[in-house]
Amino acid sequence: MMRNAHIGGGIWLALVLAGRVSARLDLSWIEFVFLFAPLVIVPLGLELTRRLDGRSLESRLERLAVRVQLPAAFAAVLSFYSRSPFATAGLAVAWLAFAFILAAERFWRSFRTRSRSFDELCALLAFVYLAIGASWFLASRLGWQPMGFHEPIVLLTAVHFHYAGVAAAVLVRAIGRTASRAIVRSLVFPAAATGALGGPALLAAGFVVAPELKLGAALLIAVGEIALAACFFSSMAGAVESGARILLFVSAASVAVAMCLAALWAFGEYPRQPFLDIARMAEWHGSLNAFGFTFCGLAAFVCRPSVWSFGKGTAI
Repeated sequence: MMRNAHIGGGIWLALVLAGRVSARLDLSWIEFVFLFAPLVIVPLGLELTRRLDGRSLESRLERLAVRVQLPAAFAAVLSFYSRSPFATAGLAVAWLAFAFILAAERFWRSFRTRSRSFDELCALLAFVYLAIGASWFLASRLGWQPMGFHEPIVLLTAVHFHYAGVAAAVLVRAIGRTASRAIVRSLVFPAAATGALGGPALLAAGFVVAPELKLGAALLIAVGEIALAACFFSSMAGAVESGARILLFVSAASVAVAMCLAALWAFGEYPRQPFLDIARMAEWHGSLNAFGFTFCGLAAFVCRPSVWSFGKGTAI
């Protein structure tokens, strides 16, 4: 999967540069942020998940999903440039099929092993959120308006589940496997896990149920991921390589700022007088979340494996 992430990163950079050269190849920043997920973030998350699981336990279906990840991500890229509605649908379905394969396999593994551990819950939620995000991505590419929502909210929902859902769940699982100070394990980590794992689903429900729930969920995510940043700072003591410490510092600092922006947006959105509009939130909050928090956080664990000693899991 590291090879996929390297290739995907090269493709993403090429697309951004091509968009600056040719208006026909240019996409909105929200679309570029989304594409960074299937091209880079998901491969890194899968690589870390495989290391946490132990590759000897992989099923044939999981190995198949790993093989088709890069073609499915490339299909998602092409769906933004296709002019045919039928081709766009087919290309977007490829990413959805990949996500559903992983989610279905994880459900089957949990049922087969009858595991009820917190560690397994993190892995299961990550793939469920991936499937939900891929479903909203398909809806965006087909021009659908689920529950009356319009663009860019539909695509932003896909972005939300790929980053705040998938990547955050994998990072919570990784932090749960590493040794840390007792105060962080007993006080901060439960808040991080609750906000990062439960917040994305509650926020999505808040858009449908009530603005009060949306505000509460946004604040829950903000508190949870700021707590996760505190866990990252604590984990720096266990990283003997300076590269891992730098990556964790950037990740923790990025998510702290991004979640402050999210809280500010949530408070403004509740009375329908937002302090930040959607475009600025996507540019600032989205970029910090994608490139700072999730990319640097995953890279700290994946690219510096020698500094971590993963145990068998933990419980809140």
